[in-house]
Amino acid sequence: YADSVWDSIQVKRVEDALWQSREIYRAVVENSTDSIVRCDVNGEFLFGNEAAIKLLGGAEAAPIGKTPEELGFCPAFRHTWDASLQYVVAQGFPASFEFDMEIAGRTQTLDMRFAPEYSPTGRVVSVLGVARDITERKIAERELARREEQYRVLTETMKDVVWVLDIESSKFRYVSPSVYALRGYTSEEVVALPVDHAMTPEDRAALKALTLDRVAEFESGSLAADHFYVDQFPQPCKDGSVVWTEVVSNYYINPDNQRLELRGVTRDITERRQAELELRRARANLEQRVEERTRDLTRVNAELAAAMQVKDEFLSVMSHELRTPLNAILIMSQVMLEGVRGSLNERQLRAMQTITESGQHLLAMINDILDITSVQAGTVVLDRALHEVDALCAPLIDRLRAEAATRSQSIDYVCPSEPLYLWADGRRFGQIVRHLLENAMKFTPDGGQISLFVQPDLDRRVLSVRIEDNGIGIAHDAIERIFQPFTQADSALSRQFGGSGIGLTLVRHLVELHGGTITAESAGMPGSGSRFTVQLPWQAPPVGSPHGAILAAGAVHGPHVVLIADDNPSAQRVMGDALRAAGYEVLAALDGIEAVATARLRPPDLILMDMQMPRCDGATAIRRLRQLPACAATPIVAMSSVVVPNDRALCLDAGADDYLAKPISADTVVDVVARHLAPGRSLIDAASGADARPS
Repeated sequence: YADSVWDSIQVKRVEDALWQSREIYRAVVENSTDSIVRCDVNGEFLFGNEAAIKLLGGAEAAPIGKTPEELGFCPAFRHTWDASLQYVVAQGFPASFEFDMEIAGRTQTLDMRFAPEYSPTGRVVSVLGVARDITERKIAERELARREEQYRVLTETMKDVVWVLDIESSKFRYVSPSVYALRGYTSEEVVALPVDHAMTPEDRAALKALTLDRVAEFESGSLAADHFYVDQFPQPCKDGSVVWTEVVSNYYINPDNQRLELRGVTRDITERRQAELELRRARANLEQRVEERTRDLTRVNAELAAAMQVKDEFLSVMSHELRTPLNAILIMSQVMLEGVRGSLNERQLRAMQTITESGQHLLAMINDILDITSVQAGTVVLDRALHEVDALCAPLIDRLRAEAATRSQSIDYVCPSEPLYLWADGRRFGQIVRHLLENAMKFTPDGGQISLFVQPDLDRRVLSVRIEDNGIGIAHDAIERIFQPFTQADSALSRQFGGSGIGLTLVRHLVELHGGTITAESAGMPGSGSRFTVQLPWQAPPVGSPHGAILAAGAVHGPHVVLIADDNPSAQRVMGDALRAAGYEVLAALDGIEAVATARLRPPDLILMDMQMPRCDGATAIRRLRQLPACAATPIVAMSSVVVPNDRALCLDAGADDYLAKPISADTVVDVVARHLAPGRSLIDAASGADARPS
């Protein structure tokens, strides 16, 4: 019984060893980049690894069990394959062959090694083949042979004459055969003649003196070994004519005999000199050609200016047409969310939130497209003022933290405790920080971490704004590409995360307009995160200098009267509801004429003026209102859906005190009204030096 058990153990060990051997063989074969096949003596494929299956046409071709003929290979390949296979079967020993194979429309050269496989009786029953793609090697070999042949015939067939001159004997040691085409002499004739025969009698003395000077210069060691001379002079031909040549030459010591030699290349420039003469004649008409080109450029510039005007008008119209209904949508959805129209059930609440988020997303895209267009056109003018950095950043952080919380993301904000002031366009600075934070949130997974660091550098006189995240990171080769318009680091990201791809482009332009720089860093690995650093010119203000301050908009519920002039009844109704809910009395007008008439009958405490209205637009209405004694100092807030670089300035020049770009949220309307009607505002602004027309 013990012997039987021992035998069973031995059999099991042999079987395990055999299994392991087969697994190793299978792994080697399947993972080999070489194509491995087994064929019967008739050429039918019995086995092929993954590389072979791909080589033979892929899994869809089902090559196993088929011959090359059945797989549709070209006759030349089938003939070579069959002949090689039969040779190995007949000889009974391994052999190697090279042959070309047409694969996917491309000819590949394969190095094929065949080895016969025998039956127990010693008969060849199949052939094992290993194929390796040597196409690149063969191409390199052919290219090397071609280049060697090219270099060999170069000096024999090139039009330029290659030569070597022995300085001591003043005779040529070598002249290429192309000298015959240049001067009519054979190479042997030129080598047998003194170098004087390569010069015209008029130039011999000057060229000899020049050669002596250059030899002395070379022997003094003051010239670099790779110093070349370039000369132009005529050379006599055998038929008595003269050909103009350009000679590039270099002195060197022949390593074989240590003699000083001059080697060079002579080129026929007769046609070039003729062309130069013709060019000088053509220059006589240059003034006329310049005038014609100037007229053409003037015409093209006029066409470009007209095209730019059409584009600006299109953007202006489209901005108004998109923003006006979007303004009503956003305000009404916000009013509904706040329960002004009654409470909403959970389903209705989700629907209104979706409407609000989609509208805000559309607004952001419209703003980005208009901004990037203005920036690229060079029409953006910064409205610089002294701003406290924390006052610009903190509200952004508060708003974005609420959004990040929905994805369990956290946003850290680190800023020095002492106030920092920056001379910048406050709105554009906020736009820079917002875009970078939103970009970090977009590419950071749920539960991720985003950080904003604000730090001044007194030595370098810059303010550093750094945004870090632990998101998906950026590949090294994509760092520069992400600042290009309509581009993301990976095209797949635009499908996964969305976005127009212009946010970072806009950020870069706005930073550069401020005279700053922006850089991006990432380890380039998934989950490594990224870091964007903005550096803006900055200097510490004098000790005790005043800084801007605006009284926070509190709950103002006094008997203030607000006049809303807007030709959009929906927007007018939504803004009116929000203001009434805040305790204001609201008057309404559908155009500028009604606004002036209403203000004359009952002077309001503040006027919200739409700038694009029929019959009488906002600018005209403001000028007429300022002529009324009761409205000469009344705060007027311009509301415009035409977002062009100078729109704000035009509104303020017309007499407005403030400017809002549509669409405008209900909260923004209430906040702006409260800020302008807050008790003591003028005293605080006067003491702090704040701008009377905040952006």
